[in-house]
Amino acid sequence: MSYSHAWSQIREMSYAAGGKVVDTSRGGVTGGSSRLTPLGERLLEKFEKEMERLGRHLAETGD
Repeated sequence: MSYSHAWSQIREMSYAAGGKVVDTSRGGVTGGSSRLTPLGERLLEKFEKEMERLGRHLAETGD
């Protein structure tokens, strides 16, 4: 996935979630940074739980 496409996806997620999912700071001597916001962390947690649930379901059903 390209850098610009990834940021486009992050903007779409932020819009859909109703708030920023990633905080960024511009570069400089120490370089820039990006980190998940509390909203982004909650969404990631939910995603990981759903992926686990799906994995268990697939293992049980053999799909």
